[in-house]
Amino acid sequence: MNAAASDLFHAAIEVCRKSTHVQLNDGVLIGSIELDETTSGVLAALYNAQFVIDVVENGKALSSQGISTCRDVVEYEIKIPSGQQYGGYIFSDIDGLLRSPDLYKKAPDSFYLVHEDIEYPKSSSELIEKYLLLTKIVGVLETLSTVDLGPRLCFLNRNRVDVDLRISRSELSRSQLERVNEICAELFPVDSDAHAERRREIFIGKVIEVAEAFPESERLAVILCRLDEIYARYRRDYELYAKDFSFSSLVADLDREKIEQAKRLGAVLHDVSAKLLAIPLAYILIAGQLVDDGGMRNHIIMVGAAVFALIMLTMITAQYVTLRHLKEDIDELKCNYLKKLDEQHVSGTYSQLTAKYRVQLAVLLIVAAVVIFVFFMAFNLYLEYTRVVWFERLLEWLAGMRSTQ
Repeated sequence: MNAAASDLFHAAIEVCRKSTHVQLNDGVLIGSIELDETTSGVLAALYNAQFVIDVVENGKALSSQGISTCRDVVEYEIKIPSGQQYGGYIFSDIDGLLRSPDLYKKAPDSFYLVHEDIEYPKSSSELIEKYLLLTKIVGVLETLSTVDLGPRLCFLNRNRVDVDLRISRSELSRSQLERVNEICAELFPVDSDAHAERRREIFIGKVIEVAEAFPESERLAVILCRLDEIYARYRRDYELYAKDFSFSSLVADLDREKIEQAKRLGAVLHDVSAKLLAIPLAYILIAGQLVDDGGMRNHIIMVGAAVFALIMLTMITAQYVTLRHLKEDIDELKCNYLKKLDEQHVSGTYSQLTAKYRVQLAVLLIVAAVVIFVFFMAFNLYLEYTRVVWFERLLEWLAGMRSTQ
């Protein structure tokens, strides 16, 4: 659009405002106007741009020069410079605007209603504000439609549902469009979220549910007049979905926590199992090294056995502490999930972890008992081998004492 085209659009508006008995039929403006310096110049500009079909003064057709000099009432026929290329549209009234399906999807930047003398966006009215909201909700429907067929939208659900993009002034005035901006913000948020696509699916499902029972030509009016009901149905179903989604997510988190804690408990049991196998082998080796002739060798072996037992008990104690910390973590997680989920789900999961913890604790105590028991068995064998030697050395020492006396 250039400045000259925009000037023609505003010139036509000026002619409309100064005219009487104005009619707009099939893009031709017919009326009467009293020419003065301003109006004659405007009309001459339209004439020179070849938009004027005819200008008549007392039955005599006027040329461009005649229009410029005339100062009387004239009758005219003008092709209106209306359309996007002229920067705006001219309609006889709001009904003329509503007869243009293409303008349902996106409101023009500028338009003029002849009979209401409203030039948008400089002026507006309640119906025009409703029309602007209409274009927003139709834009939403167009985005969510399966096929855009120009003057109608096609939705494929269980059946094909077509929506004719045409309503009347009275239907527009009855429309419930107060929630349009709220609906647009929810379905197409600035920062998209995980549920946005699901919200759109639920909303369009409710639109089809309400409209499909009506004839194609009435569906848009039904949607607009029952938009509050559609929104209420949509919100109810979405909230149910969100609760179910949240519940399923929490249950999945609970299962993941269960697996993670079970792995940690399993790691403790794996370490304990390795020690349970190593302890008997270690003491069998120790017992095999003890000999019945006493001496320093047995003492060193027994000291080594005592150190081994002490290290084992220290490691078992450390694992017991780890096991207790795991139990505390499990109990804390259980308390957290009990605030979000019902006790049946949480208790069922954590009772399994508690049972696993008890098994681990029992195994750990068994390992500690085995270490102590086997150590005392080795110590008993050590005493059996070294008692005779001690007794013989005691006798030798006593005999040496007597010989010195």
